[in-house]
Amino acid sequence: MKQPSGYHYYWHHRDINSAPLDVTNEQGNTVWSGKYERFGFVRSSPLSFYSDPDRKMESFEQNLRYAGQYFDNETGLHFNTFRFYDPQIGRFIMPDPIGLLGGMNLYQYAPNPLMWVDPLGLDRFLEIVGDAATTTGKKFQGAEIYKITSKVKVGDVTFKKGDYFYLDNLHKDHYETFSSLDKSKGVFNLDGSYNEKKSIKAAKRKGPGC
Repeated sequence: MKQPSGYHYYWHHRDINSAPLDVTNEQGNTVWSGKYERFGFVRSSPLSFYSDPDRKMESFEQNLRYAGQYFDNETGLHFNTFRFYDPQIGRFIMPDPIGLLGGMNLYQYAPNPLMWVDPLGLDRFLEIVGDAATTTGKKFQGAEIYKITSKVKVGDVTFKKGDYFYLDNLHKDHYETFSSLDKSKGVFNLDGSYNEKKSIKAAKRKGPGC
């Protein structure tokens, strides 16, 4: 990020869902801090600070919010890749571009914003598993690993307690799912449909565990 005195390094300190809580500079000073309300509205605290060694007063603002969201200062909305999200009401202001494949509520965010993320604004798979899964705090290739806590069915596949899944962090268009024994249980598209072609390729893949 370019500041008045040139280029500097900044570090984002995130919560379990990758939302930035604080930003620190090269000297370890906190230059931005945000407190989140339930559905992502941030009461941010841009802080003035001295940039060493020239001791010029600077200020810092960062616009990253929930996973996949970018804060638009003019409207107060969050750009969520495919549509805009209003953090004050916890709803998208545009209908789901994949229609009813995303569920009956075309404006809903993830089932539980404290546990789930919807980086593209398209996620039906997470809505189906809903409260039957939880975050683990573990990651695979940068993607959060979710663990099934109670029996749930997605299409023709039944997931049991101990099974787990994560979003493919390269393409961000499908979920890799595994049994508690780290065996593949198939690949699912964001709309909750079973991806047979990718599932065949992943059949012998061993999961990272959770």
